[in-house]
Amino acid sequence: MAFGDMKLLVGFACFLILSSAGVEGRRKYVGEDLELERQLKILNKPAVKIVKTEDGDLFDCVDIHKQPAFDHPLLRNHKIQMKPSFVSESTVHGDPIAGKPVQLGLKQEGCPSGTVPIRRTHKQDLIRAKFFRNFRKRFAAPVSDYDYGDGDEHRQVGYAAALIASEDQLYGTSFWLNVWGLGLGVNQSSSATTWVQNGEEVMSAGWMVNPTQFGDNRTRLFQAWTKDNFKTGCINMLCPGFVQVDDRVPLGIAFNVLSSYEGTQHEILLRLSKDLSMGNWWLFYGGNTAVGYWPQELFTKVSAFATSISWGGEAIGPYNENKPPMGSGDYAEEGFKKACYFRTIQLMDNKNAFYDPKQSQLINGTDEDWYQSIDQGLLGDPWRHTYYFGGPGF
Repeated sequence: MAFGDMKLLVGFACFLILSSAGVEGRRKYVGEDLELERQLKILNKPAVKIVKTEDGDLFDCVDIHKQPAFDHPLLRNHKIQMKPSFVSESTVHGDPIAGKPVQLGLKQEGCPSGTVPIRRTHKQDLIRAKFFRNFRKRFAAPVSDYDYGDGDEHRQVGYAAALIASEDQLYGTSFWLNVWGLGLGVNQSSSATTWVQNGEEVMSAGWMVNPTQFGDNRTRLFQAWTKDNFKTGCINMLCPGFVQVDDRVPLGIAFNVLSSYEGTQHEILLRLSKDLSMGNWWLFYGGNTAVGYWPQELFTKVSAFATSISWGGEAIGPYNENKPPMGSGDYAEEGFKKACYFRTIQLMDNKNAFYDPKQSQLINGTDEDWYQSIDQGLLGDPWRHTYYFGGPGF
């Protein structure tokens, strides 16, 4: 065979290989795109009404019995619990000296009776969610620092500052938390949250700034859950699981007011409480607004009780970039009106009654190199147990 013919043959063979790879790549892309479209059809239910916020977010008012939660295979026969079977409030209420409670909720009278607001999911949301989940191997128990991801190109670093309460059986928590805005990079996230945990099963709620997940730098109300260190589970409504009940306060809504340095502190009151009669865990906002619940069918351990409850912050970002800010972006030692805090921290017993945690059952843990945390214990009524945390990162 002539040398020129050999070159032609080799070139043709390479062309076939590359063409085959290209076809396979296109098939994979088309397959992934079809899967995303399928997920969108599942998550975006028919809307009775659409509410558009000032931030441009769309919330679909969906039949409460047809919301995404009930597409979870474990919830196919679940009977929705319209309200908690108990009434239990924190024994200590808001302190006007500390800050102003944030009135959070949809305008335009919210959603019609019998419907609940679900933030509209777009294809890009699912792509970002997949990206975030691949990096996020543990959303659950706070630790001082950890790495995850394969290879330097995809390596992420996470940091947490947390006050941890451990006990044989815990049934809930209540606290006030001031809300801040943070400027983050596209692959960073930062949150102020509580973790309710038993083994690898975790429920979490608080506020979050997460451009990777939401595509912007707004501070948003969020919940997350997992039964296996985030091999399954998700944030907000990006997978079936959490049951929304309230028609005005949806998950993923952005806060319209934020705390300012040496200025007004805008606070939220959150409670996570187990319904001892029904077995579900409820998320309350601002007192007695029952946002929704985590059905007991999702879990095997924490459905009975939690063995640890934590309060604090978590920051995640690429290992080769600056560390993300946490809390207010200032160190805990800065104190009131400068740092992020949890105050009036309480735990719940097996009678749905709140009580102050004992200092002996608390562990204060953080990465001292980048962030700070200060447990100020019982400061006295009405502040009681207070915990400052955070830092600029660098």
